[in-house]
Amino acid sequence: MNFNLAEEIRKMLELMDKSPRVNRFVWFVTIFGGSIFLIWLLLNGFPSVIEALIKWQQMTGKP
Repeated sequence: MNFNLAEEIRKMLELMDKSPRVNRFVWFVTIFGGSIFLIWLLLNGFPSVIEALIKWQQMTGKP
């Protein structure tokens, strides 16, 4: 399955265009907040998540 971020964003923007004004605000906050959270997760949380998974695999012996 090929994931195209630009295409997904375009689809979301088309949905926002068809939505009432209040829903547009909710969509904007969701997309903006989600983007900031993902960037924060990649910069701060992601290495620790990988370390935790590696330690869990070593403890359980699962590949």
